[in-house]
Amino acid sequence: MVVLIVEDDPLISITLEDIVAEHADGDIIAVRSRADAFDAMSVDIDLAILDIDVTNGKTFDVAAELKAMKVPFIFVSASDKSQIPEELRHAPFIPKPFDESDIKRHIVNAVTRKTGVTSSPVG
Repeated sequence: MVVLIVEDDPLISITLEDIVAEHADGDIIAVRSRADAFDAMSVDIDLAILDIDVTNGKTFDVAAELKAMKVPFIFVSASDKSQIPEELRHAPFIPKPFDESDIKRHIVNAVTRKTGVTSSPVG
């Protein structure tokens, strides 16, 4: 499983990486900018975790590309949910500060989609 994390705060990024590593085998690609996110999407991504506001702008264009690629993603952000464009509002939104169990739930769901194997309930 490959998980893309787009988060410009190093501490939050490390926290998200740790949560992902605990609940999914595979690779974690952590980037801090929209440009790096687009570069990372050259590989098959199974799940993306996106902060809305990163150093060089909002990640809505990244989310739109993920949607077009049929890659599930979640927004984990301190931004106001109402900022999300209508066409992206289907995506789960977890406000910061986040509860770790919310992140875990989405990771477990992505693992289940990819492998077809369900695990015990999280959180």
